[in-house]
Amino acid sequence: MRQMQFNLFDFSRFRSELMGVATILIILCHATKFNLVMPSWLYTILGNGGAGVDIFLFLSGMGIFNSYTNREKNKMSIHKWFWKRYIRIIIPCALFIVPLTILEYFKSSSSAIGIGGILLNLSGFGYLFDKGALWFVTCILLLYLITPLIHKLLTIKNKYLYVIFLCFISLLLGYIHFSDNLIVCKLQFMLCRFPSYFIGYVLAKEINNKCKVAFWKLLFVPFLGYILFFMLNRFIDTHFSLFWLQGIFLTSAVTFLLKNTIVSKSLSLLRGLGSISLESYATNIMIIPLFRFWNFNIWGIDLNMGRWSFYVIGTLICLFLSYIVNKFSKYIITLIS
Repeated sequence: MRQMQFNLFDFSRFRSELMGVATILIILCHATKFNLVMPSWLYTILGNGGAGVDIFLFLSGMGIFNSYTNREKNKMSIHKWFWKRYIRIIIPCALFIVPLTILEYFKSSSSAIGIGGILLNLSGFGYLFDKGALWFVTCILLLYLITPLIHKLLTIKNKYLYVIFLCFISLLLGYIHFSDNLIVCKLQFMLCRFPSYFIGYVLAKEINNKCKVAFWKLLFVPFLGYILFFMLNRFIDTHFSLFWLQGIFLTSAVTFLLKNTIVSKSLSLLRGLGSISLESYATNIMIIPLFRFWNFNIWGIDLNMGRWSFYVIGTLICLFLSYIVNKFSKYIITLIS
């Protein structure tokens, strides 16, 4: 029987739509943090939406391979390349952080907000020092910093051996308990998600060359890995991260579904969400909490719906703000560049 072939270029072809799917997964995942009323089975399902981050990281690895390869072709300096990547991440975040910091200043005493903490938060590395909640931003910036090394290892003949080595080392370093130091613990948390970036990076050349693979391999390999690590966690009491395996599986499965969908309007919606993925992540982390005290008791009628009303309405407002900030940040980035 002829095997179903999967064109790896579809990862690039549907990149924006996949970003949109990842955005939805993250929004749903974060719903579990606000005591919304839901059955335990739904809580478990939504909690696994954190794999949306690994879809982001896989696609980021793919995109950064192309960006770094173009840097070499154009003989751009590494620091200039990093600066261009850095401002694309940090400007949209700063447009949220600055007004929220000013708001916090007027809500509390000025002494409660240290200038060092503010600068760390604005830098994008604040999460490491417990001065910011945007851990994904810190994670992707750290990956940018080590990309020159990653590029050397993952563009040579034995690149697949090196990617296995990198994934193993990052998972091992993320798992072993070294210290209770805050920075070390946060670094370990992020290291467990690095494999998604590495895998996207190592596959980028094959993606660009439109290579084809048996579709079952893209599903079976991460699924088998998931079962293995799940069994280890369950019966040996290890705590290996499973999100990266879920992310690879979901990226492949969703890409297949997107390729075979006939609903073009749904693709347009996903592309739109994908275009504001970073901004929507930032608003969901920083702005949604401002709405958690909203009460939807109107004329004696309880419209809170198990606290879902505040989260749904707050999310819609955040998506609108994300769109505005996305447009404004592009203008600022153009001026700076």
